[in-house]
This record gives sequence, structure tokens and C-alpha cells, in this order.
Amino acid sequence: MPQEARFANPPDGRARARLARLSAMAVRHRRWVLVAMLALLHAVVVQGAASTVGRVLLIGHLGLFLLWQPLIHAETRLGWTGLAALVAGCAAVAVWAAAPVLLAWIILLAGILGGRVFFSDHLPTRLFYLLALGDLVTELLVLVTPEILPQPVDLGALRPVAHYALPTLLVAMILLPRGEETGERFDLIDLMYSAFVVLLLAVLVLGSLALMLLAGHGYFESLLLALATVAAVLLVLGWVWNPRLNFAGLGLLFSRHVLSAGVPFEDWLEGLTEAARREPDAQRFASAALAQFMALPGIRGGRWSAPGASGEFGARDGLRQVFRHGDIELELASRRALSPAFVWHVDLMVQILNEFHLAKRWGGQLEQMAYLRAVYETGARLTHDIKNLLQSLNALCFAAAREDATATPEFRQLLAHQLPEISRRLQETLARLQRPEPDLVAKQDLGEWWAGFRERYAGQGVAFVAALPLPASRIPGDLFSGVADNLIRNALDKRHAGGPAAVSVTLEHAGGIALSVADSGEPLPAALARTLFEGAVPSATGLGIGLYQSSRRARSLGWELTLAENRPGRVCFRLAPNPDLGRPEKEAAAT
Repeated sequence: MPQEARFANPPDGRARARLARLSAMAVRHRRWVLVAMLALLHAVVVQGAASTVGRVLLIGHLGLFLLWQPLIHAETRLGWTGLAALVAGCAAVAVWAAAPVLLAWIILLAGILGGRVFFSDHLPTRLFYLLALGDLVTELLVLVTPEILPQPVDLGALRPVAHYALPTLLVAMILLPRGEETGERFDLIDLMYSAFVVLLLAVLVLGSLALMLLAGHGYFESLLLALATVAAVLLVLGWVWNPRLNFAGLGLLFSRHVLSAGVPFEDWLEGLTEAARREPDAQRFASAALAQFMALPGIRGGRWSAPGASGEFGARDGLRQVFRHGDIELELASRRALSPAFVWHVDLMVQILNEFHLAKRWGGQLEQMAYLRAVYETGARLTHDIKNLLQSLNALCFAAAREDATATPEFRQLLAHQLPEISRRLQETLARLQRPEPDLVAKQDLGEWWAGFRERYAGQGVAFVAALPLPASRIPGDLFSGVADNLIRNALDKRHAGGPAAVSVTLEHAGGIALSVADSGEPLPAALARTLFEGAVPSATGLGIGLYQSSRRARSLGWELTLAENRPGRVCFRLAPNPDLGRPEKEAAAT
């Protein structure tokens, strides 16, 4: 077994348990660890980092820092490599510990605390970290920085006051109430705030030293002057960053620059939407949109490929970077290596472009599907009409087969009425096939249509009910015939399947024209009844689209086909005008 594995998984289970308890305790009591760490740091500053006691205390301080630090979890196990690096770091601190090293360490530690201050909404917790940051800043400016000056600095009573006053800040931190701070929230560090605090403290220290050398002031006067200057600059920057006037402020400009990384993202997105609006074809859209990458800063040219198309733009010499998303592949040639932020933005652009390209392709497929659906529905509707005509012809053939050699007057009268009607309906079907306009509607007298329709189903066991006399109204005869034929044939199919034989057709005209077809068969299933007029349904005798086509055509003419009743012994469909559909048939009113 490798030595690193033996170290990471010690055989002693009790040792592992003790380590786990210790790490869990460090996580639960991070505040106490931070207070102890600052107390040891204060003792190091008082004793002197170069002294033996100071070096021992500094190593203890670093150990507490490893337990407190938010960068790596305390439960993380180290291998031999990590352990060697840790030992080497502690040894280097013990050997080269001095005031300059301590100054740099305090600045870095203050930066970490500064990145934690603004992540807590709990006021005592925020005050806790502010006091810790104040303790570090005071030690840095009052106790550590004077130690690195070439000439001794006499701070008078300020040094002993700092020696004994700073521990009171630690006591105040202990007395603050504990906030609801979890380990996950503790791990959050704002890198920008941390860098800002580090740079601010570095400016204060270096500014004080520069004023001492250039202006000849003492350290205390130089420190106050540097503090005043930095405070004034921060005040002006704070106002310009988020002004109260109409000016947007540097904060918005900085945020836009950080988010865009120097890439004109808004202009590119506007060009992309314009290309999407202008080019309906997916290939032409991809060509127009991908050519816009030439306008990005530092791009010399590139090559792109998409399904069914490919192309190049600009020059292809230089450093190359490939971006792929979906079916889009883009290769950009740049003058210099692209920054990670720039690569991330271009990758996002290609991803957005791929989504637009997919939408264009799906749009083309939907158009093709809509065209095929229109062809299918037209063919299905005409097929259904021709099937009704064939059924009428079959009925006439059945009646003719029952006649003797000499036709009766009733049969001759039936032929005289039905053959012209069948011829007329066949001509209308052919006209719709040649000119499929939805508004091609032939009007017919209500009484004439009713009489012809009754004769068509004479002798087939269909009861016709109407209150006489019928009004002098005109109706879309083709619509009424198609709907009634479909409903009657469905009811007769139930009879042929062994169901009840009662089928009735009722014509109502009191308060408006309405046609009802009912049978005494079994009701339709509830799931089928809900979707009966919304699309094709399972059918054992046809395509299952007759009622759907009839309902769509009725709605286009201002009528509505509904399932009025659906119960055992009574299944009734009703065709009636519906003014809410936007085109009611005025011709159905009395003339």
C-alpha cells in the first residue's frame, strides 16, 4: 500500500474518530478559533516576530488559521505532498519570521476577513468581523509598520495603549451574540472586496512611507495625511460609482465591462435578432449570423459549418479556437491567445446562435408539417364526402335490386330526386378539390333540403321529425348533408353491430335552425367524448376523422357541432348556429 494512502486512511479507527471530532469542533466553533488566532497574533506582535517566543506563537497562530480558513475544508485529509508543503511553510516562517513578513501576512489576513464582512445579514455577525478587521488594521498601522522603518519611530503612549486596548476588542467579539452562520455561508468569500481591502491597506502603508520620505513628516503625521487622502478619494469614488443624479455611474460601466469582457455583446445580439427576422431559411440565417463574429475585437477570420451549409470569413491565419454547440461548429482565428472571459462569452454566443438555428430548422419543419397536414385534411375531407356519396349510391343500388323488371312509380321518383342530388354533391366535391377555398358554400332552401334528405334514407329505419310548416330559410346544404350523413352512418353502424335500431333525425326551427341526430345505443366513453371534435379518434369502420372534419367545417361557417346528450339509450349530436364563432350564417334566418 502506498505511504500516502496509509497516511490518508490510518489504520487506527480511534485516531480517525478523534480527527473527525476535532475537525467538526473547529467547524462549529469558528468564531472562537478566530478569536484565539487573533489573540496569538497580538502576542506575536507584542513579543516580536523575530524572537524565539514570537516564532513559537506564530506557528501556533498558523495552526489555528489552518483550522479557521474558509478556503479549504477542515475535514480535508493531506497526503505526503501536502504535508511536506505545510511543514516547509511553517519552517520558512520560523526561520525568516520578521516584521516585513508579518506585515504582508496581516494584510493578506485582513483581505480574507474583508471579503467576509458583507456576506452576513445578521448585524452582530457583521459587527464581529468588522471588529476583527479593525483589530488587524490597528496592529498593522500602529504596531507592525513602525518596526520596518529604517529609523525608530516614537509613538509616545500610543504603543502601550494599543498593546492593552486591542485585547478589549477581542473581549467585545466574544460578548457579541452568535448569528445563524452555517459552514456553507462561511465558505463564501468576495474576491473583489478582498482584493480591494488588500490594495487599500497596501496604499496606506506605502503612502505613509512615501510621505515620510518626500515631505519629511513623522510617521504619525504621514499616516493621518494618508488616511485623510484615501478617505477623500474613496468618498469621491463612492459618489461617482453610484451617483444620485441622472448619470449612470462608474458602477454600471464597470459591471457592463466585466460582464461583456470587451465584447460588443449587445450589438452582436441585435445583429443576431435582425438576421433571424430577415432570414427565414436556417442555412442563410446561419451564414449571416456567423459572419458577424468577424466584428469581434482581435478576430482575424474563421470557418463555420452547419447542417447543409458551411463557409469562411476573413483570414484564417493566427491562433485558432474551436467552439461547438449542437450542429454549429465555429473556428475563430485570432491575433493573440483569447482570454478565458472572451472564450466564455464567445461560447455563450455560439450557444445562443445554435438555439436560434434550431428554432429556424424547427420552424421550417413545422411549415412542412402544416402543409402536409393541410393536404391530408383536404384529402381526408374529400374522401369522407366521396364515401358518403358511395353509400348513397349503394342505397340506390340496393333499392334497385329489390325492384322487379318493371320499376314502380315510387322508385322512379326516388331516382329522379336522388341522382341529380348525388351529381350535384359530386360536382361540389370536385370543385373543392380544384379550388379549396373555405368560403365556397352553396345555400339551399330548408324545405327542399329536408325533403330530399328524407327521401335519401327512406326505408332504412331512420325516423325524421320536424314541426311543419318549415320556415322559408336558406341553409348551407352541403354542411347539413355532410354532418347528417356522417352521424346517421355512425348510428347505423351500431345497428349493424347488433345494437339498438332506433335512429332519429330532428329538425328544429323555433328560435333558430338546429339539426339533431340521436340513437338509442350505448354512450360514448368519457375520454372519447372529451376529444371527439379535437382530432382523429379510434374507429373500426373508417379513418376516425369524420366528426373532427365536420366540426371544423361547421365552425368555419359559424355553426357548432356538439354532443348534446351522452347517456345509456340516448346519444344525441346537435348542429346549431353559434354567433360567438364570428361568422354566423345570416342566410339561415327567415327571408
